[in-house]
Amino acid sequence: MRKLKRKFGPWAIVTGSSSGTGQEFSGQLAKADLNLVLVARRTTPLQEAADHLTKTYGIKTKVVTADLSDPDGVTKVMVETSDLDVGLIVSNAGADAMGALTKSSQMSCASCAC
Repeated sequence: MRKLKRKFGPWAIVTGSSSGTGQEFSGQLAKADLNLVLVARRTTPLQEAADHLTKTYGIKTKVVTADLSDPDGVTKVMVETSDLDVGLIVSNAGADAMGALTKSSQMSCASCAC
């Protein structure tokens, strides 16, 4: 697991890290000794997760409360991590859409500007 730190550097960003899959990714990366930037919309669960990871694994954490569906939220993450050596991003925040993936307006290139 320590190979991750050698490969990606000391910091990783995990979006959607306040619960579910993002929280699990955070735990696995903390176990691998990566310091973490935890990003989600709700501050309290993020801070609780950060406190737990720091206490359990002895890593550094940074909490960034941001809504990544808003361009200002993305900018906030960039600004608040500009002084960190981030080499890995787990992009786990996402939108909820029902129906066929190919017919979802949230998945079209027009909406993501790719």
